[in-house]
Amino acid sequence: MSSTGGGDDDDGMGSQNPPDTSLPTSAAVNVTVDKATVTTELRTANPIAVTVTGAGGFHGDVTLAASMVDANGAALTGWTVNLVPAKVTLSENGTAAAMATVTIPSMSANLTGTLKVTSTSAATQGTTSASSALTAVDAITFPVKFDAATNGCIYPADGGTIANPVVIARTTKIRFFNTGTQDIVIHVNSASGGVPITHQGQAPGGQADPKTEANTAYEQTPIGPSPAGGTSWYCHDLGPDLKANNPRFNVL
Repeated sequence: MSSTGGGDDDDGMGSQNPPDTSLPTSAAVNVTVDKATVTTELRTANPIAVTVTGAGGFHGDVTLAASMVDANGAALTGWTVNLVPAKVTLSENGTAAAMATVTIPSMSANLTGTLKVTSTSAATQGTTSASSALTAVDAITFPVKFDAATNGCIYPADGGTIANPVVIARTTKIRFFNTGTQDIVIHVNSASGGVPITHQGQAPGGQADPKTEANTAYEQTPIGPSPAGGTSWYCHDLGPDLKANNPRFNVL
């Protein structure tokens, strides 16, 4: 009877060792963003592209995290960031992409903030974080245009309702931007009087800009708060007046 040797099982395919997943000491992960600075407005969503790159033989998973902080590094109230995906897998010295979308509220005590993106991986070297400085101008823009197909203005879907008006600070400039090709006139009213901004073309502040031409904005800074029920608006010229369904904001 022949001997089977030193006790090792041999199925004719040789020993089955696990793959070598160790990384060289030079392995590194570098994180960058496509915008070092962003200037925008209140009530906006701002996409910032994130690139993750392996170097020095790195391969494997990289976990990402994102946050919005103020000048002191504290979490920024009201500002949010959505990072997709939160984990990427790199081939050797490979590259992957993610998107961080920073959403700024309609009213904020802070008009500046910093996006911080950090990475965690098995690498011990590299630039493992990146940042983008955001500045919000104290203004809110409502896009509006005349649509020939419906013979009336199209109002923003997120322009506010009676139940959920867009909340605006008294210091914030309100802009109605004409994204169409035909002139419009902005009508502003309130549920119980006391209009905080002027109807376009009327006193006290709307006479200097009697109509909103294509690719221009009718701009007003509130002269006071909205009354109970908030402030609604619509196209005075060209319509339609949706009554209770007109877009609505509430100046505090």
